[in-house]
Amino acid sequence: MGTLLAKIVIPKMFDFIQAPVALGEGPYKDDNIYAHYCTTCEQTFTARWGYTCFNGWQTWNGNYFNCPGCRGSSKHKGFAHDIGVGIPEKMILSLYEYKNHISLRISYTEVTFDDIRFCAIKKRCHETVMFDVHKRKSYFETKDDVKYEISNPVEREFSKQSVLRYLTHSSIAWKNNKKDFANMLLKLRTAISKKVKDFHNIKLKAMHVPAGSSMGALIFPLSNIAWRLAVTDAPNLPTVFNDRSWRSDYRGFVEAHYMDKISLEPFLEKVIAKTRIGLSYPQSVLNVMGLRDTKAFRKIIAKGSLLEAGRLKTAVGISADYKEQLLLAGALASVGEMGLRIERSFAFEELSLNFLKIASDRYKNNAAYFLIKHYNPSEIDDCSRMYFKLAAETQELLWTEKPSIAQIHDWLVEKWDAQKNKDYSLQIPEHVVKRLAMQKDRLKFFLPETAHELRMVGNKLHNCVGSYAERALAGKCTIAVMTDDEGKLLVCIEVADGEIRQAKLNQNRPVAKNPELNAAVIEWANEAKLKINTCDIDTGSGKNELRNAI
Repeated sequence: MGTLLAKIVIPKMFDFIQAPVALGEGPYKDDNIYAHYCTTCEQTFTARWGYTCFNGWQTWNGNYFNCPGCRGSSKHKGFAHDIGVGIPEKMILSLYEYKNHISLRISYTEVTFDDIRFCAIKKRCHETVMFDVHKRKSYFETKDDVKYEISNPVEREFSKQSVLRYLTHSSIAWKNNKKDFANMLLKLRTAISKKVKDFHNIKLKAMHVPAGSSMGALIFPLSNIAWRLAVTDAPNLPTVFNDRSWRSDYRGFVEAHYMDKISLEPFLEKVIAKTRIGLSYPQSVLNVMGLRDTKAFRKIIAKGSLLEAGRLKTAVGISADYKEQLLLAGALASVGEMGLRIERSFAFEELSLNFLKIASDRYKNNAAYFLIKHYNPSEIDDCSRMYFKLAAETQELLWTEKPSIAQIHDWLVEKWDAQKNKDYSLQIPEHVVKRLAMQKDRLKFFLPETAHELRMVGNKLHNCVGSYAERALAGKCTIAVMTDDEGKLLVCIEVADGEIRQAKLNQNRPVAKNPELNAAVIEWANEAKLKINTCDIDTGSGKNELRNAI
Protein backbone atom coordinates (compact mmCIF):
# COMPACT_ATOMS: atom_id res chain seq x y z
CA MET A 1 0.00 0.00 0.00
CA GLY A 2 1.30 3.44 -0.90
CA THR A 3 1.78 6.47 1.31
CA LEU A 4 -0.99 9.06 1.12
CA LEU A 5 0.57 12.44 0.29
CA ALA A 6 -2.57 14.52 -0.22
CA LYS A 7 -6.33 14.12 -0.37
CA ILE A 8 -8.97 16.58 -1.57
CA VAL A 9 -12.68 15.91 -1.04
CA ILE A 10 -15.00 17.87 -3.33
CA PRO A 11 -18.63 17.44 -2.15
CA LYS A 12 -20.06 19.54 -4.98
CA MET A 13 -18.69 20.27 -8.45
CA PHE A 14 -21.67 22.32 -9.66
CA ASP A 15 -24.97 23.62 -8.23
CA PHE A 16 -26.92 22.13 -11.14
CA ILE A 17 -26.32 19.71 -13.99
CA GLN A 18 -28.38 20.30 -17.14
CA ALA A 19 -28.85 18.57 -20.49
CA PRO A 20 -31.20 19.14 -23.48
CA VAL A 21 -33.56 16.18 -23.71
CA ALA A 22 -36.01 17.31 -26.43
CA LEU A 23 -36.16 19.90 -29.17
CA GLY A 24 -38.92 22.47 -29.00
CA GLU A 25 -41.89 22.15 -31.35
CA GLY A 26 -44.76 24.32 -32.57
CA PRO A 27 -44.71 27.86 -31.18
CA TYR A 28 -41.69 26.88 -29.06
CA LYS A 29 -39.61 25.46 -31.91
CA ASP A 30 -36.63 27.67 -31.07
CA ASP A 31 -36.60 26.44 -27.47
CA ASN A 32 -35.26 23.20 -26.01
CA ILE A 33 -36.55 21.17 -23.07
CA TYR A 34 -33.78 20.70 -20.52
CA ALA A 35 -33.49 18.16 -17.73
CA HIS A 36 -32.04 19.54 -14.49
CA TYR A 37 -30.42 17.84 -11.53
CA CYS A 38 -29.96 19.85 -8.32
CA THR A 39 -26.82 18.64 -6.52
CA THR A 40 -28.04 20.14 -3.23
CA CYS A 41 -31.37 18.30 -2.81
CA GLU A 42 -31.02 15.74 -5.66
CA GLN A 43 -34.26 17.00 -7.24
CA THR A 44 -34.73 16.24 -10.96
CA PHE A 45 -37.01 18.44 -13.05
CA THR A 46 -37.50 19.62 -16.62
CA ALA A 47 -38.02 23.10 -18.04
CA ARG A 48 -38.19 24.75 -21.43
CA TRP A 49 -35.59 27.45 -22.02
CA GLY A 50 -35.31 29.79 -24.95
CA TYR A 51 -33.36 32.96 -25.62
CA THR A 52 -33.99 36.61 -24.83
CA CYS A 53 -32.76 39.17 -27.35
CA PHE A 54 -32.01 42.77 -26.40
CA ASN A 55 -30.18 45.33 -28.53
CA GLY A 56 -28.64 42.60 -30.66
CA TRP A 57 -27.45 40.54 -27.66
CA GLN A 58 -28.80 37.05 -27.07
CA THR A 59 -29.03 35.53 -23.58
CA TRP A 60 -29.94 31.94 -22.75
CA ASN A 61 -32.73 31.95 -20.16
CA GLY A 62 -31.50 28.67 -18.67
CA ASN A 63 -28.75 30.50 -16.79
CA TYR A 64 -31.21 31.80 -14.19
CA PHE A 65 -33.73 29.63 -12.34
CA ASN A 66 -34.61 28.25 -8.90
CA CYS A 67 -34.87 24.60 -7.89
CA PRO A 68 -38.53 23.67 -7.16
CA GLY A 69 -37.29 21.39 -4.35
CA CYS A 70 -34.89 23.49 -2.24
CA ARG A 71 -35.44 26.86 -3.97
CA GLY A 72 -31.70 27.06 -4.65
CA SER A 73 -30.61 29.53 -7.34
CA SER A 74 -28.43 28.65 -10.31
CA LYS A 75 -26.44 31.93 -10.35
CA HIS A 76 -24.42 30.74 -13.36
CA LYS A 77 -22.98 27.85 -11.32
CA GLY A 78 -24.65 25.14 -13.34
CA PHE A 79 -23.17 23.03 -16.11
CA ALA A 80 -25.02 22.18 -19.32
CA HIS A 81 -23.95 19.32 -21.58
CA ASP A 82 -25.39 16.95 -24.19
CA ILE A 83 -27.60 14.16 -22.92
CA GLY A 84 -25.76 10.88 -22.35
CA VAL A 85 -22.53 12.61 -21.29
CA GLY A 86 -21.58 11.95 -17.67
CA ILE A 87 -20.97 15.09 -15.59
CA PRO A 88 -19.20 14.80 -12.20
CA GLU A 89 -21.37 15.59 -9.19
CA LYS A 90 -18.73 15.06 -6.49
CA MET A 91 -15.08 14.04 -6.55
CA ILE A 92 -12.20 12.81 -4.37
CA LEU A 93 -8.55 13.24 -5.44
CA SER A 94 -5.98 11.10 -3.61
CA LEU A 95 -2.22 11.34 -4.20
CA TYR A 96 -0.25 8.20 -3.28
CA GLU A 97 3.49 7.55 -3.28
CA TYR A 98 4.81 4.06 -4.06
CA LYS A 99 8.30 2.64 -4.42
CA ASN A 100 8.69 3.25 -8.16
CA HIS A 101 5.81 5.55 -9.00
CA ILE A 102 3.39 8.20 -7.78
CA SER A 103 -0.31 7.85 -8.47
CA LEU A 104 -3.15 10.38 -8.54
CA ARG A 105 -6.44 8.52 -8.06
CA ILE A 106 -9.63 10.34 -9.03
CA SER A 107 -12.88 8.89 -7.68
CA TYR A 108 -16.13 10.58 -8.63
CA THR A 109 -19.87 10.20 -9.06
CA GLU A 110 -21.13 11.14 -12.51
CA VAL A 111 -24.68 12.06 -13.48
CA THR A 112 -26.39 11.39 -16.81
CA PHE A 113 -30.04 11.70 -17.82
CA ASP A 114 -32.40 9.04 -19.11
CA ASP A 115 -33.62 10.30 -22.49
CA ILE A 116 -37.11 8.79 -22.01
CA ARG A 117 -38.03 9.50 -18.39
CA PHE A 118 -35.58 12.42 -18.00
CA CYS A 119 -34.48 11.10 -14.61
CA ALA A 120 -30.91 11.37 -13.29
CA ILE A 121 -28.70 8.28 -13.43
CA LYS A 122 -25.70 8.12 -11.08
CA LYS A 123 -22.57 6.05 -11.56
CA ARG A 124 -19.37 5.74 -9.52
CA CYS A 125 -16.20 6.01 -11.60
CA HIS A 126 -12.43 5.98 -11.14
CA GLU A 127 -9.52 7.40 -13.12
CA THR A 128 -5.79 7.23 -12.45
CA VAL A 129 -2.85 9.37 -13.50
CA MET A 130 0.38 7.47 -12.80
CA PHE A 131 3.93 8.81 -12.93
CA ASP A 132 6.36 5.88 -13.24
CA VAL A 133 9.59 7.54 -12.13
CA HIS A 134 11.70 4.40 -12.56
CA LYS A 135 10.77 4.11 -16.27
CA ARG A 136 10.27 7.90 -16.69
CA LYS A 137 6.86 7.33 -18.24
CA SER A 138 3.42 8.70 -17.33
CA TYR A 139 0.05 7.06 -17.92
CA PHE A 140 -3.61 7.95 -17.83
CA GLU A 141 -6.13 5.19 -17.12
CA THR A 142 -9.72 6.06 -18.07
CA LYS A 143 -12.89 5.08 -16.21
CA ASP A 144 -13.23 2.24 -18.75
CA ASP A 145 -9.77 0.86 -17.84
CA VAL A 146 -8.15 2.03 -21.10
CA LYS A 147 -4.53 3.07 -20.55
CA TYR A 148 -2.67 5.81 -22.47
CA GLU A 149 0.88 7.07 -22.14
CA ILE A 150 0.76 10.86 -21.73
CA SER A 151 4.47 11.78 -21.81
CA ASN A 152 4.00 13.55 -25.15
CA PRO A 153 2.41 16.98 -24.44
CA VAL A 154 0.63 16.98 -27.81
CA GLU A 155 -1.25 13.77 -26.91
CA ARG A 156 -4.96 14.58 -26.69
CA GLU A 157 -6.62 11.63 -24.89
CA PHE A 158 -5.87 12.93 -21.39
CA SER A 159 -7.38 16.37 -21.97
CA LYS A 160 -10.33 14.99 -23.97
CA GLN A 161 -11.34 12.08 -21.72
CA SER A 162 -10.30 12.91 -18.16
CA VAL A 163 -12.99 14.10 -15.75
CA LEU A 164 -10.47 16.75 -14.66
CA ARG A 165 -11.51 18.80 -17.70
CA TYR A 166 -14.60 19.84 -15.70
CA LEU A 167 -12.41 21.27 -12.95
CA THR A 168 -12.23 24.80 -14.37
CA HIS A 169 -11.58 28.23 -12.88
CA SER A 170 -15.32 28.96 -12.93
CA SER A 171 -16.34 25.81 -11.05
CA ILE A 172 -17.27 25.85 -7.37
CA ALA A 173 -14.74 23.11 -6.70
CA TRP A 174 -11.77 25.15 -7.92
CA LYS A 175 -12.80 28.29 -6.06
CA ASN A 176 -13.34 26.45 -2.77
CA ASN A 177 -10.20 24.28 -2.94
CA LYS A 178 -7.66 26.37 -4.84
CA LYS A 179 -5.04 26.28 -2.07
CA ASP A 180 -5.48 22.53 -1.63
CA PHE A 181 -4.89 21.96 -5.35
CA ALA A 182 -1.74 24.09 -5.27
CA ASN A 183 -0.48 22.17 -2.23
CA MET A 184 -1.20 18.81 -3.89
CA LEU A 185 0.70 19.82 -7.06
CA LEU A 186 3.62 21.01 -4.94
CA LYS A 187 3.80 17.66 -3.12
CA LEU A 188 3.61 15.83 -6.46
CA ARG A 189 6.47 17.87 -7.96
CA THR A 190 8.57 17.48 -4.82
CA ALA A 191 8.05 13.71 -4.64
CA ILE A 192 8.88 13.23 -8.34
CA SER A 193 12.00 15.41 -8.11
CA LYS A 194 13.24 13.38 -5.13
CA LYS A 195 12.65 10.03 -6.82
CA VAL A 196 14.30 11.19 -10.07
CA LYS A 197 17.35 12.18 -8.04
CA ASP A 198 17.37 8.83 -6.21
CA PHE A 199 16.77 6.62 -9.28
CA HIS A 200 18.59 8.50 -12.04
CA ASN A 201 20.87 10.96 -10.21
CA ILE A 202 19.26 13.82 -12.12
CA LYS A 203 18.34 17.10 -10.47
CA LEU A 204 15.14 18.42 -12.04
CA LYS A 205 14.72 22.15 -12.47
CA ALA A 206 11.48 23.82 -11.35
CA MET A 207 8.39 22.21 -12.91
CA HIS A 208 5.84 24.81 -11.82
CA VAL A 209 3.51 26.20 -14.49
CA PRO A 210 0.27 28.17 -14.01
CA ALA A 211 -3.06 26.40 -13.78
CA GLY A 212 -4.62 25.52 -17.12
CA SER A 213 -7.56 27.27 -18.75
CA SER A 214 -9.89 25.70 -21.30
CA MET A 215 -8.74 22.09 -20.80
CA GLY A 216 -9.18 22.15 -17.04
CA ALA A 217 -7.11 23.77 -14.31
CA LEU A 218 -5.13 20.63 -13.37
CA ILE A 219 -4.58 19.05 -16.79
CA PHE A 220 -1.93 21.51 -17.96
CA PRO A 221 0.25 21.27 -14.79
CA LEU A 222 -0.04 17.46 -14.83
CA SER A 223 0.85 17.34 -18.55
CA ASN A 224 3.91 19.48 -17.87
CA ILE A 225 5.06 17.15 -15.07
CA ALA A 226 4.64 14.14 -17.39
CA TRP A 227 6.70 15.90 -20.09
CA ARG A 228 9.47 16.92 -17.70
CA LEU A 229 9.65 13.42 -16.23
CA ALA A 230 10.17 11.99 -19.73
CA VAL A 231 12.67 14.66 -20.84
CA THR A 232 14.34 15.85 -17.67
CA ASP A 233 16.50 18.62 -19.19
CA ALA A 234 13.75 20.09 -21.39
CA PRO A 235 12.05 23.44 -20.70
CA ASN A 236 8.57 23.61 -19.19
CA LEU A 237 5.64 23.65 -21.60
CA PRO A 238 4.77 27.12 -22.96
CA THR A 239 1.59 28.61 -21.51
CA VAL A 240 -0.12 28.43 -24.93
CA PHE A 241 -0.14 24.64 -24.48
CA ASN A 242 -2.86 24.97 -21.82
CA ASP A 243 -5.35 25.25 -24.70
CA ARG A 244 -4.31 22.92 -27.49
CA SER A 245 -7.20 23.86 -29.76
CA TRP A 246 -6.00 24.55 -33.31
CA ARG A 247 -8.19 27.69 -33.29
CA SER A 248 -6.36 29.19 -30.29
CA ASP A 249 -2.99 30.89 -29.72
CA TYR A 250 -1.54 27.36 -29.72
CA ARG A 251 -1.80 27.29 -33.52
CA GLY A 252 -0.06 30.64 -33.82
CA PHE A 253 2.74 29.44 -31.53
CA VAL A 254 3.30 26.23 -33.51
CA GLU A 255 3.27 27.91 -36.91
CA ALA A 256 5.40 30.84 -35.74
CA HIS A 257 8.07 28.20 -35.05
CA TYR A 258 7.74 26.89 -38.62
CA MET A 259 6.14 23.62 -37.61
CA ASP A 260 2.71 22.18 -38.35
CA LYS A 261 -0.07 20.25 -36.65
CA ILE A 262 0.68 16.93 -38.36
CA SER A 263 4.44 16.77 -37.76
CA LEU A 264 4.43 18.11 -34.19
CA GLU A 265 3.32 14.96 -32.32
CA PRO A 266 5.73 12.54 -34.07
CA PHE A 267 8.55 15.09 -33.66
CA LEU A 268 8.12 15.21 -29.87
CA GLU A 269 7.60 11.42 -29.76
CA LYS A 270 10.98 10.90 -31.46
CA VAL A 271 12.65 13.42 -29.14
CA ILE A 272 11.34 11.50 -26.11
CA ALA A 273 12.58 8.20 -27.61
CA LYS A 274 16.07 9.64 -28.19
CA THR A 275 16.36 10.90 -24.61
CA ARG A 276 15.52 7.41 -23.33
CA ILE A 277 18.61 5.99 -25.03
CA GLY A 278 20.89 8.49 -23.31
CA LEU A 279 20.93 11.63 -25.49
CA SER A 280 20.36 15.04 -23.94
CA TYR A 281 17.33 17.09 -24.92
CA PRO A 282 19.30 19.43 -27.27
CA GLN A 283 21.11 16.46 -28.85
CA SER A 284 17.82 14.61 -29.35
CA VAL A 285 16.16 17.61 -30.98
CA LEU A 286 19.08 18.23 -33.36
CA ASN A 287 19.22 14.53 -34.24
CA VAL A 288 15.49 14.33 -34.99
CA MET A 289 15.60 17.56 -37.04
CA GLY A 290 18.62 16.35 -39.01
CA LEU A 291 20.75 19.32 -37.92
CA ARG A 292 24.45 19.45 -37.08
CA ASP A 293 25.26 18.76 -33.44
CA THR A 294 27.32 21.83 -32.54
CA LYS A 295 27.83 23.60 -29.25
CA ALA A 296 26.14 26.78 -30.51
CA PHE A 297 23.13 24.88 -31.86
CA ARG A 298 22.74 23.00 -28.57
CA LYS A 299 22.77 26.30 -26.71
CA ILE A 300 20.00 27.70 -28.94
CA ILE A 301 17.82 24.63 -28.31
CA ALA A 302 18.50 24.60 -24.56
CA LYS A 303 17.71 28.29 -24.05
CA GLY A 304 14.89 28.60 -26.57
CA SER A 305 11.25 27.61 -26.41
CA LEU A 306 9.94 24.07 -26.76
CA LEU A 307 9.82 24.29 -30.57
CA GLU A 308 12.95 26.38 -31.14
CA ALA A 309 14.27 23.64 -33.42
CA GLY A 310 11.72 24.65 -36.04
CA ARG A 311 13.21 28.13 -36.29
CA LEU A 312 16.76 26.77 -36.27
CA LYS A 313 15.99 24.39 -39.13
CA THR A 314 14.42 27.28 -41.06
CA ALA A 315 17.57 29.36 -40.50
CA VAL A 316 19.72 26.51 -41.82
CA GLY A 317 17.44 26.27 -44.86
CA ILE A 318 17.86 29.98 -45.65
CA SER A 319 21.64 30.25 -45.45
CA ALA A 320 24.55 27.88 -46.02
CA ASP A 321 26.84 30.09 -43.92
CA TYR A 322 27.14 28.80 -40.35
CA LYS A 323 27.64 32.24 -38.80
CA GLU A 324 24.61 33.64 -40.59
CA GLN A 325 22.57 30.61 -39.48
CA LEU A 326 23.27 31.58 -35.86
CA LEU A 327 22.28 35.19 -36.55
CA LEU A 328 19.12 34.09 -38.37
CA ALA A 329 18.02 31.82 -35.51
CA GLY A 330 17.97 34.82 -33.19
CA ALA A 331 16.38 37.10 -35.79
CA LEU A 332 13.56 34.65 -36.53
CA ALA A 333 12.86 34.31 -32.80
CA SER A 334 12.47 38.08 -32.40
CA VAL A 335 10.14 38.59 -35.38
CA GLY A 336 6.93 40.29 -34.27
CA GLU A 337 7.48 40.02 -30.53
CA MET A 338 4.37 41.16 -28.63
CA GLY A 339 4.65 40.02 -25.05
CA LEU A 340 3.50 36.43 -24.58
CA ARG A 341 1.20 36.37 -27.60
CA ILE A 342 2.76 34.96 -30.77
CA GLU A 343 0.71 35.24 -33.94
CA ARG A 344 1.14 33.35 -37.18
CA SER A 345 1.70 36.66 -39.00
CA PHE A 346 5.01 36.94 -37.16
CA ALA A 347 6.45 34.10 -39.26
CA PHE A 348 7.51 34.16 -42.89
CA GLU A 349 5.57 32.40 -45.64
CA GLU A 350 7.32 29.91 -47.95
CA LEU A 351 7.62 32.52 -50.72
CA SER A 352 9.39 34.91 -48.34
CA LEU A 353 11.73 32.17 -47.15
CA ASN A 354 12.66 31.41 -50.77
CA PHE A 355 13.41 35.09 -51.36
CA LEU A 356 15.55 35.26 -48.21
CA LYS A 357 17.46 32.16 -49.35
CA ILE A 358 18.18 33.69 -52.77
CA ALA A 359 19.25 36.96 -51.13
CA SER A 360 21.60 35.05 -48.83
CA ASP A 361 23.12 33.16 -51.78
CA ARG A 362 23.50 36.15 -54.13
CA TYR A 363 24.16 39.07 -51.79
CA LYS A 364 26.33 37.26 -49.24
CA ASN A 365 27.46 39.33 -46.20
CA ASN A 366 24.53 38.14 -44.03
CA ALA A 367 21.98 39.67 -46.41
CA ALA A 368 19.06 37.52 -45.23
CA TYR A 369 19.76 38.45 -41.60
CA PHE A 370 19.86 42.18 -42.36
CA LEU A 371 16.66 41.93 -44.42
CA ILE A 372 14.85 40.42 -41.42
CA LYS A 373 16.26 43.07 -39.07
CA HIS A 374 15.41 45.96 -41.45
CA TYR A 375 11.94 44.91 -42.66
CA ASN A 376 8.87 43.47 -40.95
CA PRO A 377 7.30 40.21 -42.26
CA SER A 378 4.67 41.99 -44.37
CA GLU A 379 7.35 44.08 -46.12
CA ILE A 380 9.48 41.02 -46.85
CA ASP A 381 6.36 39.29 -48.13
CA ASP A 382 5.78 42.31 -50.36
CA CYS A 383 9.38 42.13 -51.64
CA SER A 384 9.16 38.41 -52.37
CA ARG A 385 5.87 38.69 -54.27
CA MET A 386 7.20 41.51 -56.45
CA TYR A 387 10.52 39.74 -57.06
CA PHE A 388 8.98 36.48 -58.26
CA LYS A 389 6.60 38.38 -60.58
CA LEU A 390 9.46 40.16 -62.35
CA ALA A 391 10.85 38.93 -65.65
CA ALA A 392 13.96 36.75 -65.31
CA GLU A 393 16.27 39.42 -66.72
CA THR A 394 14.91 41.99 -64.23
CA GLN A 395 15.39 39.54 -61.35
CA GLU A 396 19.01 39.11 -62.41
CA LEU A 397 19.39 42.89 -62.56
CA LEU A 398 18.71 43.06 -58.80
CA TRP A 399 21.79 40.96 -58.06
CA THR A 400 23.86 42.91 -60.60
CA GLU A 401 22.98 46.39 -59.34
CA LYS A 402 22.80 45.27 -55.69
CA PRO A 403 20.98 48.20 -54.09
CA SER A 404 21.48 48.54 -50.34
CA ILE A 405 19.28 46.46 -48.02
CA ALA A 406 17.33 49.61 -47.11
CA GLN A 407 16.67 50.33 -50.81
CA ILE A 408 15.67 46.83 -51.99
CA HIS A 409 11.95 47.37 -51.38
CA ASP A 410 11.88 50.68 -53.30
CA TRP A 411 13.96 49.14 -56.11
CA LEU A 412 11.49 46.28 -56.48
CA VAL A 413 8.50 48.65 -56.35
CA GLU A 414 10.02 50.72 -59.16
CA LYS A 415 10.83 47.72 -61.38
CA TRP A 416 7.48 46.05 -60.78
CA ASP A 417 5.61 49.28 -61.54
CA ALA A 418 7.60 49.73 -64.76
CA GLN A 419 6.78 46.15 -65.80
CA LYS A 420 3.03 46.27 -65.16
CA ASN A 421 2.27 49.89 -66.15
CA LYS A 422 2.84 51.65 -69.46
CA ASP A 423 5.21 54.60 -69.15
CA TYR A 424 4.94 57.85 -71.13
CA SER A 425 6.19 61.42 -71.02
CA LEU A 426 4.02 64.02 -69.29
CA GLN A 427 5.15 66.57 -71.94
CA ILE A 428 5.53 69.45 -69.50
CA PRO A 429 6.12 72.74 -71.37
CA GLU A 430 9.66 74.10 -70.97
CA HIS A 431 8.46 77.47 -69.65
CA VAL A 432 6.55 75.70 -66.84
CA VAL A 433 9.68 73.77 -65.87
CA LYS A 434 11.76 76.98 -65.79
CA ARG A 435 9.11 78.69 -63.67
CA LEU A 436 8.56 75.95 -61.07
CA ALA A 437 11.83 74.00 -60.86
CA MET A 438 14.36 75.68 -58.55
CA GLN A 439 16.93 75.09 -55.79
CA LYS A 440 16.57 76.75 -52.37
CA ASP A 441 19.80 76.02 -50.50
CA ARG A 442 19.36 72.42 -49.29
CA LEU A 443 15.81 72.12 -50.68
CA LYS A 444 15.06 71.30 -54.31
CA PHE A 445 11.80 71.69 -56.25
CA PHE A 446 11.48 69.58 -59.41
CA LEU A 447 8.76 68.27 -61.74
CA PRO A 448 8.38 64.51 -62.44
CA GLU A 449 8.62 64.17 -66.23
CA THR A 450 7.07 60.70 -66.81
CA ALA A 451 4.07 58.74 -65.56
CA HIS A 452 6.46 56.24 -63.98
CA GLU A 453 8.25 58.96 -62.00
CA LEU A 454 4.91 60.29 -60.82
CA ARG A 455 3.82 56.84 -59.60
CA MET A 456 7.12 56.45 -57.73
CA VAL A 457 6.44 59.76 -55.96
CA GLY A 458 3.00 58.46 -54.96
CA ASN A 459 4.44 55.16 -53.71
CA LYS A 460 7.11 56.81 -51.58
CA LEU A 461 4.84 59.51 -50.14
CA HIS A 462 1.93 57.06 -49.78
CA ASN A 463 -0.65 59.06 -51.69
CA CYS A 464 -2.59 58.83 -54.96
CA VAL A 465 -0.60 61.35 -57.01
CA GLY A 466 0.36 58.55 -59.41
CA SER A 467 -3.19 58.65 -60.75
CA TYR A 468 -2.72 62.30 -61.82
CA ALA A 469 -0.58 61.34 -64.84
CA GLU A 470 -3.35 61.67 -67.43
CA ARG A 471 -4.47 65.03 -65.99
CA ALA A 472 -0.88 66.27 -66.11
CA LEU A 473 -0.51 65.07 -69.73
CA ALA A 474 -3.71 66.93 -70.66
CA GLY A 475 -2.32 70.12 -69.12
CA LYS A 476 -4.99 70.29 -66.42
CA CYS A 477 -2.43 70.33 -63.62
CA THR A 478 1.29 70.20 -62.87
CA ILE A 479 2.87 68.21 -60.05
CA ALA A 480 5.91 69.63 -58.27
CA VAL A 481 7.94 67.78 -55.64
CA MET A 482 10.20 69.07 -52.88
CA THR A 483 13.24 67.02 -51.78
CA ASP A 484 16.14 67.62 -49.42
CA ASP A 485 19.81 67.62 -50.44
CA GLU A 486 19.93 63.82 -50.06
CA GLY A 487 17.05 63.28 -52.46
CA LYS A 488 14.46 62.38 -49.83
CA LEU A 489 10.92 63.27 -50.94
CA LEU A 490 9.32 65.76 -48.55
CA VAL A 491 6.31 67.48 -50.15
CA CYS A 492 4.06 66.85 -53.15
CA ILE A 493 2.37 69.95 -54.65
CA GLU A 494 -0.46 70.24 -57.19
CA VAL A 495 -0.50 73.41 -59.31
CA ALA A 496 -3.39 74.35 -61.62
CA ASP A 497 -4.33 77.66 -63.29
CA GLY A 498 -1.53 79.51 -61.52
CA GLU A 499 -2.69 78.33 -58.07
CA ILE A 500 -1.49 75.79 -55.52
CA ARG A 501 -4.43 73.43 -55.02
CA GLN A 502 -2.77 70.84 -52.74
CA ALA A 503 0.48 70.56 -50.75
CA LYS A 504 0.91 67.22 -48.99
CA LEU A 505 3.49 65.62 -46.73
CA ASN A 506 3.88 61.86 -46.39
CA GLN A 507 0.60 59.97 -45.78
CA ASN A 508 -1.46 62.84 -47.29
CA ARG A 509 -0.88 65.14 -44.32
CA PRO A 510 -1.08 68.90 -45.07
CA VAL A 511 2.28 70.66 -45.26
CA ALA A 512 1.01 73.04 -42.55
CA LYS A 513 1.76 70.21 -40.08
CA ASN A 514 5.47 70.98 -40.62
CA PRO A 515 6.09 74.74 -40.08
CA GLU A 516 9.57 74.68 -41.66
CA LEU A 517 8.50 72.96 -44.88
CA ASN A 518 5.32 75.05 -44.92
CA ALA A 519 7.43 78.23 -44.92
CA ALA A 520 9.63 76.85 -47.73
CA VAL A 521 6.57 76.13 -49.89
CA ILE A 522 5.28 79.69 -49.34
CA GLU A 523 8.67 81.14 -50.34
CA TRP A 524 8.72 78.93 -53.46
CA ALA A 525 5.16 79.98 -54.36
CA ASN A 526 6.09 83.65 -54.08
CA GLU A 527 9.11 83.29 -56.37
CA ALA A 528 7.09 81.24 -58.88
CA LYS A 529 4.29 83.85 -58.70
CA LEU A 530 1.69 81.28 -57.64
CA LYS A 531 -1.45 81.98 -55.63
CA ILE A 532 -2.21 79.80 -52.63
CA ASN A 533 -5.70 78.35 -52.80
CA THR A 534 -5.63 75.49 -50.29
CA CYS A 535 -6.02 74.90 -46.57
CA ASP A 536 -2.96 72.62 -46.75
CA ILE A 537 -0.71 75.67 -46.37
CA ASP A 538 -0.62 77.96 -43.34
CA THR A 539 0.01 81.39 -44.85
CA GLY A 540 0.78 82.85 -41.41
CA SER A 541 4.22 81.18 -41.13
CA GLY A 542 7.08 83.55 -40.46
CA LYS A 543 10.69 83.95 -41.56
CA ASN A 544 12.10 81.97 -38.64
CA GLU A 545 10.57 78.76 -39.97
CA LEU A 546 11.91 79.46 -43.47
CA ARG A 547 15.41 80.06 -42.09
CA ASN A 548 15.27 76.70 -40.30
CA ALA A 549 13.97 74.92 -43.40
CA ILE A 550 16.75 76.07 -45.75
